[in-house]
Amino acid sequence: MSESIKRLLWRPDLYLRIGMAAIASGCALAPVIAGTEQPWFVARVVVVVSGASLAALALARFGRCSYHQAALVVTLPLLPIIAIVCALVTFLIRPAGYMAPIASCVVAVLLWVLAADLCCGLPTAERCNQSSHGELQHRLTQLKARLHQAKEIASSEKDVETRPIMQTADAQASDQVQRIEAELNTENALAWVLATGYINLWKRLHRAEEALIEVLPDRTVIAGALYDELRLLGSKIENREELLVKLRHGVIALDPCAMDFLKLSVEESRALKPPVPAQDDPCPGKRHQAARALLRMVRRALNEYRDDRYDGLVVSRNRSLGTTIFTGLTACMLLAIPMIMGASRGSVVAGATFYFVGATIGLLSRLRSQSQEEGDVADYGLSTARLYSTPLFCGLAAVGGVLLVATLPYATNAFSPKEGERLPSNVRPKSTLSITNAPLTKTNSLASIQSASNAVRAMTNPSSFKTAADMETQSLTNPIPTATNPSGEGISPADTENKPRPPALTDIFDLEKNLVGVLVAAVFGLTPGLLFNRLQQQAEKCKSEIKTSEASQGPRQT
Repeated sequence: MSESIKRLLWRPDLYLRIGMAAIASGCALAPVIAGTEQPWFVARVVVVVSGASLAALALARFGRCSYHQAALVVTLPLLPIIAIVCALVTFLIRPAGYMAPIASCVVAVLLWVLAADLCCGLPTAERCNQSSHGELQHRLTQLKARLHQAKEIASSEKDVETRPIMQTADAQASDQVQRIEAELNTENALAWVLATGYINLWKRLHRAEEALIEVLPDRTVIAGALYDELRLLGSKIENREELLVKLRHGVIALDPCAMDFLKLSVEESRALKPPVPAQDDPCPGKRHQAARALLRMVRRALNEYRDDRYDGLVVSRNRSLGTTIFTGLTACMLLAIPMIMGASRGSVVAGATFYFVGATIGLLSRLRSQSQEEGDVADYGLSTARLYSTPLFCGLAAVGGVLLVATLPYATNAFSPKEGERLPSNVRPKSTLSITNAPLTKTNSLASIQSASNAVRAMTNPSSFKTAADMETQSLTNPIPTATNPSGEGISPADTENKPRPPALTDIFDLEKNLVGVLVAAVFGLTPGLLFNRLQQQAEKCKSEIKTSEASQGPRQT
C-alpha cells in the first residue's frame, strides 16, 4: 500500500469527527425511540453515556493545544443556544422526561467541540482583529526604521554624559521590539481571542516609541511633540493644562524657533518667551536631555490615558461574554426543570413563545440603539458581545414578566391571616364593623363594588375564575356572610373561601387561556434595555475620551 493511501486512510481526526457526528445523531434520536420496555431504556442510556464519554475525550484532547483552547472559548457562547434548541426539538417530537434535557446537553457539547475543531485555525493575531493587527504591523515597521537610526546616533554621540543615556534608551526600545515580535509569533491564541494580547502589544509599542525620544534627532522629537500638543488640546485628561505647559517648555528648550509652531495665545507667548542663550553656555547638552525627558514623560501620560480606556473596553467585553454564557446555562437549567417534572407540550410551547417574543422585541430595540452609536473608535467586539447577550436577557425577562403579572394581584393573599388564626393584640381593629346576613340587590353599593372587582379579575385571568356574568349572578343571589369579629380573634370560614387563589402554572403557560401573556412578554422584553443603555453610556464615555485625545476626529486604533 502506497504512502499516499496510508495517509488518506489513517486520519484519526476525521474518524473522530465522524464518530462524534454519529453519536450526536444517536443522542438526538434517543429520547424519540418508541417503547418503554427495559431494552429500549437500556439502549437510551447506552447511547447517551457513549456520547458523554466521547465528548469528554474530545475535550481532553482539544485541551492540550492552545489553538483548540482558544477555539473552544470562541464557540462557547453557542453552547447554551444549541442546548436549548435541541431540548425543545426533542421534547416536542416526543416528551421523554429527563431524557430530553440530558440528551440535548450531550448533543450540544458534541456540536460545540465540532465547531471548535472547525475554528481551530481562526484564533490568530491576524484573524481575531485584522484592523488592530494591521495598524500594529505598520507602526512596528516605522519603529524598526527609527530604531536603526537611533543606534547610529547613539554610537556616534561624543558627549560622555549623553552617550550612556542614549544607549540605555536604545536598549529599552530594542528589547520592547523583540518582545513584540516574540508575542506576535507565539502560540498563546487565547490572548488574541480575549483581545488582551493586542492591548499588551500596544503598550509595548508605546514604551518603545517613548524611549526613542531620548535618541532621535531634534526635528523628529519636535514633530512628535507638536502632534502630542494637538492630541492634548481636545482631550479630557485631568492634568491637561499642566501637561501642555511642560510640553511647550520642552519644545522651546530643544529649539526656540519651534515656538512659532505652537498654538499659543498672546499671554502664553509672552510667558514662554525663551531667554537669549549666552555665548558660553556651560550645559546645553544637559538642558536638551532634560527637555527630551520632559517630552517623554508627557508622551507617557498621554499613552497611558488612552491605553487604560482601551483596556476598560476589553474588560467590559470579556465580562459581558462571561455573564452571557453563565446566564445561558442557567436558562438551560430552567428549561430542563419543567421537562423533567412532566410538563405538557402546550406549556413548553407557551414558555418558548413568550421567550422568543421578548427576545425578538429586545433585539430590535438593541439594533435601533446600536445604529445610533459612533463607530469611529474600535471597541474590540464590545458592541457585538452586548448584541449577542440581548436576546438571552430579554427572553428571560419576558418569561419572568408573564409570571409576575399573573401572580402579583394575589400576592397580598399570602400575607393575610388564614382560617382559625388569631390576630395579634397590637393589630386588632380599634372599631368593630358588623355586616348582617341579608340578600343583596342591584341597588346595594357593596354588591356593585364586589361585582366590578370580580369582573376585573375574570378579565385578567379567565382560566382561574368563572365568567363575569356567573360571578355577578352569584353575588346578587348569595348573601355575604356575617363578618362580625369585634375581638379580632379569627376570620370566618366564608371569608376564607371567598379569597381568590392565584392561577396555576399550567394556566399561565397556556396560549389559549393566557393569550394576553404575549403582549406582556413583548413589554417586559424591553426592560433589559434600561441596563444595556446604562452600560452603553459607560462605553460611549470611554470612546469619547479616546476620540477627544486624537489630533484629528478620524477613526484610529490607538
